[in-house]
Amino acid sequence: MKLGNSKKKFISRFLMVAFIMTVMLPQSKLVFATSDIKQAEESLTKQVERVTSTSEKSDSLPSPEINLKNKVDKNDVTYFYLEVTNYKSFPNSMFAGSRTNVEIYDAETNKSINRFVSLTRASNLNRIWFKCALNKTPPKSVYIKFTDRREKKIYKSNTIVVSEELLNPVLRLKNTEEMNGFTYYNLEVTNHNSYPNSMFEVSSELPENSTTSRTSVEIYDGETNEYVHAFTSFTDVLYLKRIWFAVPTGATPNKSVYIKLVDHKTNKTYKSNTIIVVEELPNPVLRLKNTEEMNGLTYFNLEVENYQSYPDSMFVTSPDLPRIGNNISASRTWIEIYNGENNAYIYGFANLSQASDLNGIWFSSFIGQTLPKSVYIKLVDRKTKNTYKSNILVLK
Repeated sequence: MKLGNSKKKFISRFLMVAFIMTVMLPQSKLVFATSDIKQAEESLTKQVERVTSTSEKSDSLPSPEINLKNKVDKNDVTYFYLEVTNYKSFPNSMFAGSRTNVEIYDAETNKSINRFVSLTRASNLNRIWFKCALNKTPPKSVYIKFTDRREKKIYKSNTIVVSEELLNPVLRLKNTEEMNGFTYYNLEVTNHNSYPNSMFEVSSELPENSTTSRTSVEIYDGETNEYVHAFTSFTDVLYLKRIWFAVPTGATPNKSVYIKLVDHKTNKTYKSNTIIVVEELPNPVLRLKNTEEMNGLTYFNLEVENYQSYPDSMFVTSPDLPRIGNNISASRTWIEIYNGENNAYIYGFANLSQASDLNGIWFSSFIGQTLPKSVYIKLVDRKTKNTYKSNILVLK
């Protein structure tokens, strides 16, 4: 607005009138007239400054600041409700007669999502929204634009994230335990807090049954992708710390597994990492520790260099496994020593109680008797029916 020129014209005319009054009025009344002129001039100056200030404010309106107020699922549609937190910074006159349109955009594609052309006051900015079908992927982030059609100005907001992509579950083996003839492999999802409880609410509309939760948890073999086990009635994300599968004790378990979270409402599936639940144990590395002669015998003392690779649980007393003669306290894993040339059995140990006992195995031969040129050992795990054969050790 060109307020400066208008002010000058007004004041010029005012002074001209004052000059005429000075000529026509008596001297006694001139003092009062001059005072009135000054007051009028000051009043006019204040009005001009006030109008100028208002004009400057309209020119310096801030960018709108938006926030996600809430999300509501209704009739297979998710509604995203937004609000403009600084809506009071915008005069109601901007929305009189739909002067200003408000449009919501997808921040990644810059495509318009929804438009409002009939807002009547600034407070209506807290009632803007857009929607997305539950079986479709909503925009990850959005922003809005005000288009003031009279002033031909556009005000663009900040960009906000409205739809966090849920992370894939991070799976780990918590522990194993044996009970009632089964070995249980207890698993947990370490990032269970990444999922809302609403994913596990009871969904009676699903066809299976009235107690089926919206999201099922399925366990699969990591090598064959075959189905292993599932949970369909979880009601809280905390149950993701209590998933498990079991195999009969002594049976070969799955070496690795992964899980899927299947959201039957959104038809989305979240697949976890694959974890090893049964470590592939290495073959023993055999070496000769020393020899010694005693009571007419030569003792060959052996040790397993990588004994720490074997869990102590492999050597626990296992009365539930077949006995050796009258020995009912034989350990789960036996150690057998063989001739490296003809594979003939030489000696064995059935009562080791821990992995470090592998450094105390030996065999003997009468002094002067022909000795084997080489030997090797086998660790025979009677529970898993796995056998671990060592290298062939040449005896000097």
